[in-house]
Amino acid sequence: MLPPVVGNVPALRDVWPYIARMTGFHPFAEFVAEDVGTVDSGLNSIVLASNCETVLLPLNEPTYGTRRKSQIQTYLEQHGGPGVQHIALLTPDIFATVRAMRARAARGGFDFMA
Repeated sequence: MLPPVVGNVPALRDVWPYIARMTGFHPFAEFVAEDVGTVDSGLNSIVLASNCETVLLPLNEPTYGTRRKSQIQTYLEQHGGPGVQHIALLTPDIFATVRAMRARAARGGFDFMA
């Protein structure tokens, strides 16, 4: 299985059918705030998968009415709309990979969020 690319969108129902048609992917899993949220924050998510289910594409939307903004809502506000929240990386040595990424960050190659 390939590591996922996770996308944040304002409203899943407006986006996932289009992406599914465009990619040929199908719904693989769905999570709602009651499954993965807390009293402070939450999100709704649908995971699309390729036919052989080796490529997954999680899409998240924010939930509202909680004590704090969801990280999805914060992302959408800070970036002016939908986009890729993160990309998962597969590596045999995470420590060496992070050291290399930090070294490249000093040269403008990577920027770690705080």
